[in-house]
Amino acid sequence: MKNTCLVLGATGRFGRHCADTFESHGWRVAKFRRGIDDLHALAHEADVIVFGWNPKYPDWDRDCRTLITQAIEAARVNNAMILFPGNVYVYGTNQDQVWGASTPRSAVNALGQVRIEMEQMLRQSGVKTAIIRSGDYIDIEKSGNWFDSILVKKLHKGVLTYPGNVDARHAWAYLPDVARAVVGLAEMRHQLGQFTEVSVRGYCLTAHDLAEVISRVTGQAITVKKMSWLPIRLVSPFWKMGRCLLSMSYLWDHPHDLDDTDLRSYLPEFRETPIEMAISQAI
Repeated sequence: MKNTCLVLGATGRFGRHCADTFESHGWRVAKFRRGIDDLHALAHEADVIVFGWNPKYPDWDRDCRTLITQAIEAARVNNAMILFPGNVYVYGTNQDQVWGASTPRSAVNALGQVRIEMEQMLRQSGVKTAIIRSGDYIDIEKSGNWFDSILVKKLHKGVLTYPGNVDARHAWAYLPDVARAVVGLAEMRHQLGQFTEVSVRGYCLTAHDLAEVISRVTGQAITVKKMSWLPIRLVSPFWKMGRCLLSMSYLWDHPHDLDDTDLRSYLPEFRETPIEMAISQAI
């Protein structure tokens, strides 16, 4: 009998890639449709549950705790494992430049604190959980992320638009790689403890590093230009999303990398897609 994966948020970036990758590995994939499906009924067959729900930033404080609670309750139906997409928000402005499972959760901004609480709820739930942490996503199609919405928006003009310190290293992850790590952990879930946390290191790049890769891929000279945050600052008193974006802008200035030691110990054969191939697919 095939293993069954239940995906919550299968139309989002993370959920979509996970659903496709589970299917390619021979899993039966059930995709929960809000307002149509009965979550607990679907959960009766689930061996693992992918948490792909991701409300818009302004709705995190209102919705995220409820969504985590629903996922935990669904997991308890069939003793399923929850696979959760961690991010770097929880670390705040931690001065260590390599972040991992032992790095203090020092976020003081509202979004980071919500993510800390979500992970604490999973840890304290008693439900088997794996957190797969990564930096900003690089997708294979336009999905409204920073990379395709801002950074490469003017690539046709030979410009990489960068929203922060062009010399600070920044963590990126190719979404198909993150999904492969998720499936790899799911397939060895019986060997994992009750709570597992790993990081997909991906690519740790400055703006100049990224421009060099894009130049190699496209064969054109790429100029790095800094994005101005002034328009967002001006409208932020009237635009909640703007205030949320500003609260997370420090991540573009604060150099950081991810420690993937734990992932390598669980999945020693795991390899990231070469950066040139990932960027080629993304642009």
